[in-house]
Amino acid sequence: MERLAQESDGTKFSVGQQLYYQIHFFANPRFLWDREYDQLIEEYYMMESMNIPIARSLDEAPAQKLRDFSLIKQEALALQKHYTEKQRGT
Repeated sequence: MERLAQESDGTKFSVGQQLYYQIHFFANPRFLWDREYDQLIEEYYMMESMNIPIARSLDEAPAQKLRDFSLIKQEALALQKHYTEKQRGT
């Protein structure tokens, strides 16, 4: 998977998009997915849509959750950009 991450450098595809399109060549995606990921994504979107802070202050926010939410946001923006480009036909 590290190689896929490296392949996304300098391209218009994010790491998540690389995984989505190429993972079936080397693994069954079901074996790499954890229910915790669904919970994190759901929590992220709930916080975003209802404008709920992750903690009372940045110092009190869990570092791992900040990293996870940052990654989710990056991939969500990349997905949105991909769909917009696809609709435009570019």
